[in-house]
Amino acid sequence: MKISILNSFHGDKEKNIDTSTDDGRLSAKKLVDELIRSGSAVFLEKEVKGETYTYRVTGYDPSSDKLTIRLDSNAGIDDGVELPKKHGRKRGKYGKRQAVIASSSGNVVSVAPRAGG
Repeated sequence: MKISILNSFHGDKEKNIDTSTDDGRLSAKKLVDELIRSGSAVFLEKEVKGETYTYRVTGYDPSSDKLTIRLDSNAGIDDGVELPKKHGRKRGKYGKRQAVIASSSGNVVSVAPRAGG
């Protein structure tokens, strides 16, 4: 999984984490959790039929190498994005629709709330 971290204190950077190993998946979980906890917005950008859709990432499951994403009314399954049916959809915190999707299905981007200056 490649995570682009934008607007960080030390400038933009990219982290490449090999999620084919258990240690790599645990490292990815730690990084995603740290980014979310620090107030950074984490997104998954996925291209479908020539259009790019952006989903808010709310978590990462290292056992299945899947990202939990929030589906808003303006970007989701209703817009033609196909998610694995076996994982289904569930209601998340505050009634938002959520789904799970493979971490390799798009680009993961994190945007910090503000730079250090």
